[in-house]
Amino acid sequence: MKTFTILWSLVLVLICGQLKAQVVYADFESTDMVFESWGDATFAKVANPTSDTDATNTSANVGEFSHAGNNWWTGIGASQRLASPIDFSVTPYFRMKVFASSPIYILFKLENFDDYNLNSEVGYQLTDDETNKWVELTFNFSEVTRTDLDKIVLYFDPEMKFSQAGTKYYFDDINASNSAPAGEFSLSPEEGATEIKVQDPLKLTANFALRMIDDSPISDPSSVLVLKKTDVNGADIPFTGYISNDQKSFSIVPDMFLDASTTYWYGVKEGTIEYSTDEEVTGISASFTTTANAFPQVYNIEDFDGNTKARVVETIGDPSPAYSIVSESDEGIGTSDNQVFKFEKKSSWGGWERIHLELMYPIEVTDGKAAFSMRIYSPKTTYLRFKLSNQKDDGGTFQELDADVNVANGWQTLYFEFSNLTAVDYSHILLFPAGGDGEELTYYIDDIKGPNVPMPDLNVDFLPADGATNGYSFSKMTITSNYEFKNLDHSAIADFTGKLALKKGGSTGSDIAYSASISADNKKITIIPVEQLEVGSTYYYGVVDNALIFEDNGENITGLSATFTVREANMAVYNDFDGNSLCLDDPNGVYSIGSSVENLWVSMDPDFINEYDNALEWNRGTENWGWEHVQFKLNNKINTSGDKIISVKVYSPKTTYVRLKLSNNDESVFYEVDANITAINTWETLYFDYSNIDLSQAEYNTLSFFIDGGNTDDAQKYYFDDLMGPVLGNATAIAKTHANKLKFYPNPVVDFLYLINTSQNVNYEVYSLSGALVKSGSINANKIDVSNLFKGVYLIKVDSQVTKFIKK
Repeated sequence: MKTFTILWSLVLVLICGQLKAQVVYADFESTDMVFESWGDATFAKVANPTSDTDATNTSANVGEFSHAGNNWWTGIGASQRLASPIDFSVTPYFRMKVFASSPIYILFKLENFDDYNLNSEVGYQLTDDETNKWVELTFNFSEVTRTDLDKIVLYFDPEMKFSQAGTKYYFDDINASNSAPAGEFSLSPEEGATEIKVQDPLKLTANFALRMIDDSPISDPSSVLVLKKTDVNGADIPFTGYISNDQKSFSIVPDMFLDASTTYWYGVKEGTIEYSTDEEVTGISASFTTTANAFPQVYNIEDFDGNTKARVVETIGDPSPAYSIVSESDEGIGTSDNQVFKFEKKSSWGGWERIHLELMYPIEVTDGKAAFSMRIYSPKTTYLRFKLSNQKDDGGTFQELDADVNVANGWQTLYFEFSNLTAVDYSHILLFPAGGDGEELTYYIDDIKGPNVPMPDLNVDFLPADGATNGYSFSKMTITSNYEFKNLDHSAIADFTGKLALKKGGSTGSDIAYSASISADNKKITIIPVEQLEVGSTYYYGVVDNALIFEDNGENITGLSATFTVREANMAVYNDFDGNSLCLDDPNGVYSIGSSVENLWVSMDPDFINEYDNALEWNRGTENWGWEHVQFKLNNKINTSGDKIISVKVYSPKTTYVRLKLSNNDESVFYEVDANITAINTWETLYFDYSNIDLSQAEYNTLSFFIDGGNTDDAQKYYFDDLMGPVLGNATAIAKTHANKLKFYPNPVVDFLYLINTSQNVNYEVYSLSGALVKSGSINANKIDVSNLFKGVYLIKVDSQVTKFIKK
């Protein structure tokens, strides 16, 4: 009897001790916990949506987490501190019931209420068979020794692999106890899984840390794992085994692709390891069947040993992370001298720094599909995002795929299979190791393989085209290739002397002086004649034989030339600032947007510019975000009978560019063309070719000129003259001629107008802008005294020639 009393007392003590070590933090019935959210996630206490259908949780009320629909780790945290900091020596095991519609990752985090940097966290990955039902999860904090954590924080699908804005997840019954759950494993692939990819690694994850059966650390994971063909009695498949840093997760990476449409068996060898709770691991295995589709054949893209299909390999960030090409043995990540890419990831851009490869040519896409593989050496288990795009920067057309990195401190091969690719030229690869993770760690990349990167057939375009009869006197010749132009020694072309030809009359004709340039990608050569070409003449241009090479195939260039014939352009004078104008209410048809136009018509001093013509002076400011401009309103719409060319003379203090915006009256429909100013402090005629415009889309009658558009730091003075373009509506083109034009200076004038190319004793008349005759007489000594006129703008008529001047 005494013995029974002692035993019963011991049982009561144990029961009471266990009950004392049970803490309910929230059940949303008798014990509530209010959560605050961030990142646009929300929390609410709601009725249990499955209380009548799921016996695992019949509570009336539960917590609801509504996802924000972004991948910035939105979550919810308790709005009040716990009654006391958590004592993990007493209650190390936290439990929570969860209902989710997808196999999401759930992060259970404990923080210090006043300092979130003091924390500990444990995650759980739901499996497919744990979805659409209530499951109770256990989060093991038994190894945590902190004594200052008093806040609960929850994240559901923090990387947004399954969620969008408004996706809801439910949780209930958050408690802690000293009762350890039974040791268990989750396996991927699961038992009976089918359509498993032949290249996928296998993963086995326990809820406790693992060790050898004799309590020693697991130093050789391959020795405690097994992979066989067909079943437990099948042939062994060679593989490499890995264990995670927290000693909870194994990875089995086959040494070769598995066979298609084949069953495999894998698991943990019996009698080899145990959980950290001293429970032996037993009965952990699963069978799966591979898909019928083998991984596509891939070609080398970049192995960092000199074999490459990439023209640029770099990193991108702010600042760009450091990178280098190193050997495995030097870095202690292998025993060979194999060269690999070292990426020293920092924390800029929220952890979204990247590795960028620009391929020499677009990849070969077959039926909208493309497959890639690559090796990665990561300091931790994480994931890598692989972005395939048609451009380097954000935007463009792209697809992204993620692959889990299951191996820490060891090499793993990742595989990516893209489908439904749009028909664009994919020539950019961007790699994001641990995307969104700002932890500053070093990653290694090697052996990037993928679809063929074929060299395209050579294609060269000439403008004007070979044999063209519609060349212009102001033509610039261009030779554009899909291969790069280089010097014979493969260096970049800095000097075209002796390497290009421009001749009048054909290949044996007389040489024409020119300047030349090449585009940044070395694929477009531009030839600019020093003087305008002659109407009616034939011209020859091209590359001198054996003077350059095509870099892509290394061949000397021969026979690369074209000929064209020049014709006269059908153009009208829109405004020559000497009285010939098709602008509305001239001079009020000229506007400056953002800064005032000063001295609309300024007569140029003989020692200055433009053969004594009048011109438009524009003092460009820095308003409108640097997009001030001069605008001309024409008195009729542009019609289709003229060449689609607009020209204007510009006098500029700097080399820059000019943008012409051709639009309808209210600028709701417009078309823009750029031209470059290449000469400073001299007149240069710019030509704007808008051959591709559809003039039927609108009544185009407005011309806006932007010089140095977007520059907010540099106010300058510019001059315009001789604006010309296609004829307008039914208007007759105004011919621009200088033969008998009235010329004088200065303008503005104070006392005397000095006339040029006029005869003595010729009568003159001066009118106000209202048409009143204010002065007349005979020209004497080539000058007219206007000192007695009031300040303003006047018209002067000499021998039927009429133009304006300004009296100061």
